[in-house]
Amino acid sequence: MLALLFHDLDTPIRYHADMNLTPSETLQQRLGNCLSLAIFTAVAARYWQLPAQVQSVAIAPRWMRNGDLVTLSKHVNVRVKTQDLGDNNVIGENGYRVVDFQQGYERYRFRAQPISDRQAAALFYHNQSVNWLVEGHYSEAYWAAKTSLMTHPESETFNLLGVIYRRAGLPKAAEAVYRYVLAFDETDASVWQNLSVLLNAQGRPLEAANAKVKAARLMPDNPFDFIDQAELLLADGHVAKAKTLYEKALEIDDINEEALWGMAKCYYLSGQAQLALRFVDKALLLASTPQVHERILQWKAAHL
Repeated sequence: MLALLFHDLDTPIRYHADMNLTPSETLQQRLGNCLSLAIFTAVAARYWQLPAQVQSVAIAPRWMRNGDLVTLSKHVNVRVKTQDLGDNNVIGENGYRVVDFQQGYERYRFRAQPISDRQAAALFYHNQSVNWLVEGHYSEAYWAAKTSLMTHPESETFNLLGVIYRRAGLPKAAEAVYRYVLAFDETDASVWQNLSVLLNAQGRPLEAANAKVKAARLMPDNPFDFIDQAELLLADGHVAKAKTLYEKALEIDDINEEALWGMAKCYYLSGQAQLALRFVDKALLLASTPQVHERILQWKAAHL
């Protein structure tokens, strides 16, 4: 089944980080993010009467770019039972196959826990809300976020709802949502960060500064902070300094294609073509969307 769907067809189904699609849309467009592909595979497996379940992978969330929004993203995969060996099955062994569609995550396949179909559906609506928010469709983003919360409430989606309210020009509603989340969990760095942005825009600098300090203390390092600084340095010809920042980004996220591509640029400008080739090929392998893959490929064709 897996070989047929993802390898043997004339147009096999491929990973695309920005494509949050239903199973039927995934089949039609031959693309999907990790959640869409996991849900699609589970549905297909169950059609063939193979038990399957989406799993949440227990690793630190990754920072992802989506338009002008930088978010922390969780990762999921799917397990499929390929043969009946009784009730003592172990994930990834004894009749189960763990399928992970995103390059670089195979090493984490045993850190996964099954989630319910309702949880998977809630994640789907959360992702759809993010996409609509980036596109400026606030009513649709609100509907998807509310649907996610009604399906299976998570603090990340309450946080997203606050961002939707803020961007839609409803600051009081946004603050109420942020305060609601923090009443239950004062360690949510993303909520503190978004509250800081909101308070600053309202002319409440002291409260904003306090929220920003709390966010900074709790927030995991963001590789894009280093990548963006490195790009500026590279544009000004400071190759060594840029390389140091790309290395720091990779210490946080060693499969970040933008940081890997940046390393390739640095090695190319330093006259180390073989090392540049090694890094650009890894960036191509890990590219999260066809558009990113094409940009990196064009750079490789022009320089290496």
